[in-house]
Amino acid sequence: MKAIFERIEDYEHIIWDWNGTLLDDVEICLTVLQQTLTAHGITPPNLEDYRAQFHFPVKSYYESLGIDFSDLDFEKMSDEFVAHHLKNTLENGKLFDGTIEILEHIAQNHAEQSVLSAAHQKYLEHFLKHFEIHHLFDRIFGLSDNMATCKKERGLALISESKIEREQTILIGDTDHDLEVAKNLGIDALIIADGHQCFQRLSKLHHNVIESRFEILK
Repeated sequence: MKAIFERIEDYEHIIWDWNGTLLDDVEICLTVLQQTLTAHGITPPNLEDYRAQFHFPVKSYYESLGIDFSDLDFEKMSDEFVAHHLKNTLENGKLFDGTIEILEHIAQNHAEQSVLSAAHQKYLEHFLKHFEIHHLFDRIFGLSDNMATCKKERGLALISESKIEREQTILIGDTDHDLEVAKNLGIDALIIADGHQCFQRLSKLHHNVIESRFEILK
């Protein structure tokens, strides 16, 4: 975890993404996606292709794979995806190795921690309680629906509520959308490329990208 600790130790407020950053759910999401695409007669991506191509908003990603929403209800599909994801995560899901260690270390050093996620607020809070880390966060900001759209507006509300200077705040995520959100909020970003998007892709977009949370700084 040294790579993470050394890059965030000077910040007073750490904002965490959830899916693919704290929750190790890439395989779960890919399995549900493969089932959905197969049901619509579309060849699903493998893990490598998924991590190279996945993007927000999720509807746009689905369309890039061949889903035609002129005859399909995206909201209904999203609700079905979330229901499967919820069930699989509660039964078989796990946090990334070392997650609790990192969160407790930050809390002990008196920095504030928040979660900013494109997940539904209700499910986000349920997951954090399920994994027994809810108490380690000062603020929990999800969305009001299952559509996994942009979380920039929620981020602005989080920053406003925080009262900590933006220069002392950093967002940790795993996708290019997290970079966009951090830029929009006027804060720094750290991207850990072992989640929903690959290092080869992310490292071209930002200087502060590590391939793995276990990377050792040289």
